[in-house]
Amino acid sequence: MILFTIVVYNFKGILLILSTSYLVYSILWAIAVELEAPFIQYQNTRYIRITFDAFFYTMVIYITGGINSVLLLSYILFIMMASLYTTNRYGIYAIVICIIYYNAMLAMIYYTIIPSVNILANEIQSSVAITTTRVMFTNFILILVSVILHRITYRLYFKLNEKTNELQTERNVLKKWNELIEQDLNLARKIQNKLIPNKDPYPFIHSLYVPMEAVGGDFYDFIEFRESKDIGIFVSDVSGHGVHAAFITSMIKTLILQAGLIRNNPAELLRYLNTILYGITADNFITAFYGIYNPLNHSITYASAGHNPPYVISGKNIIQLNKSKGIPLALENNDYLFSRGKDYKNVTYSVNLDDRIVLYTDGLIEEHVDDDHYKNFGELMRQEILPYAQSYSSKEIIDTLYTSLKKKSGKEHFNDDVCIICMEIH
Repeated sequence: MILFTIVVYNFKGILLILSTSYLVYSILWAIAVELEAPFIQYQNTRYIRITFDAFFYTMVIYITGGINSVLLLSYILFIMMASLYTTNRYGIYAIVICIIYYNAMLAMIYYTIIPSVNILANEIQSSVAITTTRVMFTNFILILVSVILHRITYRLYFKLNEKTNELQTERNVLKKWNELIEQDLNLARKIQNKLIPNKDPYPFIHSLYVPMEAVGGDFYDFIEFRESKDIGIFVSDVSGHGVHAAFITSMIKTLILQAGLIRNNPAELLRYLNTILYGITADNFITAFYGIYNPLNHSITYASAGHNPPYVISGKNIIQLNKSKGIPLALENNDYLFSRGKDYKNVTYSVNLDDRIVLYTDGLIEEHVDDDHYKNFGELMRQEILPYAQSYSSKEIIDTLYTSLKKKSGKEHFNDDVCIICMEIH
């Protein structure tokens, strides 16, 4: 617009017509781009664009001194931009049209068709030293530099475009892989949902499982016995997360189903699991707790493989079932454990009516909480929640723990899998 104003103020005739045409063209092109007109997508329209833009740069060079213009190298920048198009011919066309415009301008000045001007000097020049030598020299330099930079720019752009296409191809491959992985995770999630109980077996037992990822390494199961009314509760936690941990939980589920009468003895079941899992878990270990509740004498017989000891809420007392302290599964074989006196052992604990037993994995107690008084949720749970939960139902205890965990941690997704089981003693 500034250039157009200068031309209107100082010049008339064909220069004004050309300037007006360029101004109108620029406005129409901007409107077409804004409206996403179909014709601007055609590659041949770029020739039109280059033709008009080359005229604009020629006008700038003309009004700043012509052959003496300090902006003569603006042609080079324009040609480099034209070289960034998808084909080599646009840059070549830009070189040709610039040379034509430039020499036409010099000829018109030489034959006094248009006056010589330099707005930077704030004066109309009456004459300019346009000689054959100077014209040939400026043309030679302009063509030489333009061709060299055009080739460099186009080759760099071509290589960049190749790399971009390669990256896009790799991105598409990764996208397909991600889709396949997502499908596998969905399948693994469905399978794992089948492994854990889809409902609680009794109204006085409730459970909650929140995996950190799509699938998790926590596992629990309820075991019923044909020959008695005993209730077995198994809970385990595989080190690590994700699909490999979930795969190990599926192995545990299968082994428990195949254990037969071994399930009647918590310590024997842990030995059985350790025998098979040792050496096949790729350096992953498993903490596990297995307890069998006898409703006739109100006792629970349990064995632990390095798992977090459950809590018993008995009135205002909070008691931990921590007398059995075996090491996690799959770390050492049974012979080694027996020789070191670390074999899995059964412990029987008598409970009272209306007691509550709370089992959990470390994802619950190790979650960081935004509280200056406690290092983690385990401390807060033991000191502020469980002592006041003696009158809560098993479902209310789990709901309270989960709600408090979300509130105190300030998030919906936690740093580890979270599993909670609560049983009321009737």
